[in-house]
Amino acid sequence: MSDETSNENTPIDGDGADAPSPGNGDAGVGPPGGIVIQTLAQYIKDLSFENPNGATIAQEEHQAPDVEMNITVTSENIAEDSYEVALIMRAEAVTEGRTLFMVELTYCGLFKLINVPAERVDLVLKVHCPTLLFPFARHVVADATRHGGYPPLLINSIDFASIYQQVAAASGDEPGDGEEAPEET
Repeated sequence: MSDETSNENTPIDGDGADAPSPGNGDAGVGPPGGIVIQTLAQYIKDLSFENPNGATIAQEEHQAPDVEMNITVTSENIAEDSYEVALIMRAEAVTEGRTLFMVELTYCGLFKLINVPAERVDLVLKVHCPTLLFPFARHVVADATRHGGYPPLLINSIDFASIYQQVAAASGDEPGDGEEAPEET
């Protein structure tokens, strides 16, 4: 699944300034100086679904479960200008003191950043890349819960930019490259 995404209309600095426009060059490539986020691959790195009480709970009527959801974003530089970004999702559904299911997913993307200023790399890795990965990871979690015998767990959209800004404000500056920001919701 190769995809090239130029940021013609997407601001990549937390202040809302527009990114350099790719202009009239080749589609997705842009002229020298244009910022490009190229998706090289997307993949499931780890997936776990546990249904500890499936046989008994399936036969009973029960209240709607309480679902606790945590999402973390990590990144790792794997080659010059290439990064693996991991979207780690954990959910546990509990009803009447019993666990219905637990699902954990590590969904990754391999991204090549072209002409991204060094001071904006962390922002791209913690905001733009997870935003690109999220719909695919959400689909995997929904399918896993549905195949586990439950209604699909549909995760609400996540504003990674707001989370990034909250982390930056809490630490007094922007998190550094390769640092795991506690981006949990």
